[in-house]
Amino acid sequence: APNATNSEDAMYTPTVIRSANDARGLAQIRELAGFINFSDANGSIKGQKDLYSFINRLSQAALSRFSGMSASQQMSSVLGDRYEQLSKREVLNPNMLDGNQDPELTAIFSANRITQLNSITTNLGNSALAMAKLLVDGYAGAATMTLEGFDYHGDPNIAVPKGRDVGLGRLIGSMLSAFAAKGKPVMIFVYTDGGVVSSLEANADATPDWRGDSGEKSGSVLFVYDPKRSRANAGGSLFRENVLSQVNPRQIGGYELALGRVGAEDTAITSIRQSTVQAQVVLANYLALQYDNQSEIMKKVQEISGSNPIPNSEFLKYVPFKKLA
Repeated sequence: APNATNSEDAMYTPTVIRSANDARGLAQIRELAGFINFSDANGSIKGQKDLYSFINRLSQAALSRFSGMSASQQMSSVLGDRYEQLSKREVLNPNMLDGNQDPELTAIFSANRITQLNSITTNLGNSALAMAKLLVDGYAGAATMTLEGFDYHGDPNIAVPKGRDVGLGRLIGSMLSAFAAKGKPVMIFVYTDGGVVSSLEANADATPDWRGDSGEKSGSVLFVYDPKRSRANAGGSLFRENVLSQVNPRQIGGYELALGRVGAEDTAITSIRQSTVQAQVVLANYLALQYDNQSEIMKKVQEISGSNPIPNSEFLKYVPFKKLA
């Protein structure tokens, strides 16, 4: 869910979530973090020193005994008399992180939908439900999903790419439905390094016959959904003023049928063949959902990524979105 305040901090490192059990395990990680940063009455953080000292003292036999203890026994062994203090702190219930315990989400990620998603990438449906729960309830600021087999390199079976594209659409639709159910905004970025070069001959149904990766370009699409600005709520456009008056608004480059490849417009940005530039444009749009001022957005792109390839004169072309309400 868009939240630039936390997502700009490099201290918020990623973790792998494959299932509801992985999500539930984050509750234990949170308690461990509480121990690591545990302060005494004078505000001195002693948890780290205690942990390192405890580990250094462990013999192999002691380590074996320690591994057989319950979580509370392990914490008590490390913390000593401070464990009682820590145990009285607010504890996060693992069920609060479990998408399977959320009726609104299980209605969207039904058993049938999870099976459909798992059929295109191993365990995709289970991880999608787990990630959706963490995102819509604010326990995670961002999630990444890697879908396999979408390059379509010379696959003669037209049904394969069509089936995978339908599966991807179901995944995106399920995520949008989850955020709609919770009344939360979301930004979804889809990109591929493959499926962007085809032969000049189309398949029997006129779809491109994909042949390989570009090597320097990718195909991508960026969604932003805000339930407060849906057509039903008449909340207004998500685009900045005058965006739709631009030449080819909301699209940069495109598929060139005559050449059988994805093309790029000849601009200051697209002439730079680096994936970091695409990431910077996505970052700028993400920040635009948080900040009104163009110069502030450009400055933050520079601060976060180390450079800013977007010319001020072309800001609206590459950054159409405006701050969320």
